[in-house]
Parts: sequence; structure tokens; C-alpha cells
Amino acid sequence: MFLVIEGRIINLRTLGNSDAYSIYKNAKDREISKYTHLPHPYRLKYARDFVKLCQEHYKKKTDYELGIESKKTGEIIGMISLIHIDNRHRSAEVGYWLGNQYWRRGITKEALTLILDFGINNLELVRIYAKVLHPNLPSIRVLQSAGFRYEGRIRKSVFREESWFDELIFALVDEDFSENC
Repeated sequence: MFLVIEGRIINLRTLGNSDAYSIYKNAKDREISKYTHLPHPYRLKYARDFVKLCQEHYKKKTDYELGIESKKTGEIIGMISLIHIDNRHRSAEVGYWLGNQYWRRGITKEALTLILDFGINNLELVRIYAKVLHPNLPSIRVLQSAGFRYEGRIRKSVFREESWFDELIFALVDEDFSENC
């Protein structure tokens, strides 16, 4: 059981045990933890445990946590996920992070487009939403460029590094995705 979603410069794929080091190497940067739920400092053990958890979720088809694989190197350079999948209401939450040396190259937008296509056309999701910690402007721009619309703000909902953050909710429905393809 292995899933690969092919893109132009990246692939999305299920994780293997050997991917733990690549995840660790890219996730240990403080800039990655700033607006995600990843702990800092990030340890190799966390990455190993995370890979096992992702494999369990994939086997059960409860969540799809896929590595963003560089086609050039075969290395996992980030993660993108569809979680909290609600089959009755055909919705899920998308989340992602990318190693900071790969920022501003269009990789996150490509990964997002690939997972949206998978969610809507393979999982038959109608609504995909994202929660962004304010003020993560680059993530907001990526979501908006993919067709997500702002839906609201949950004030002081996340406590990170001795500060409270608001979460901004963005969502895309299947018609929005069709318009942006």
C-alpha cells in the first residue's frame, strides 16, 4: 500500500521509515515551528514516531499525511495532509509545511493543488478547510491563490512560544476548485 501523486517538480507520497531523517532535517528549523504545531526543538525521535503514525493512519484511511518529495533528490522536503476527514459531510482539513530552503519556489502551491485534486476527485470531498495562525501571510497567500476563501477568525485559540495566536479559517468547496483548475 503506497500512494504517489505525481506533480511537475514534486510528488506527494506516503512515508517510509527511511524518510524520518529528511523530515527531521527540514522540521527542526525554528521558522517551521513558528506557525505550525511542530515542537521546537524538533528531535529525530519525533520524526520516527510521526512516520509510524502516518503509516497507521494511511492503512486505516483516516488521514492522508503525505510527504512532499523533491523529484530531483527523492528527499522529503515537507509534509501536506488531509486530516479530520468527515465522510458523512465530505469535508477535511488541509495542513502543510515546507523546509525553509524550499520556500518561494511554487512548491507549496503545487503540493496544495495536487492534494486538493486528490481530495475532491478521489475522496469525493466537497469542502476542504485550513486553519492559519495569524500573521502567517505567506500561507494565507498560497491558500488564496489556490481558490480558498476567508471564512472567519477564532481569537486567541493557539498558545505558542509564550504568545496567543488567532486562527484564520479558509475554505474551498468543490466548485471553487473547478474554477481554479
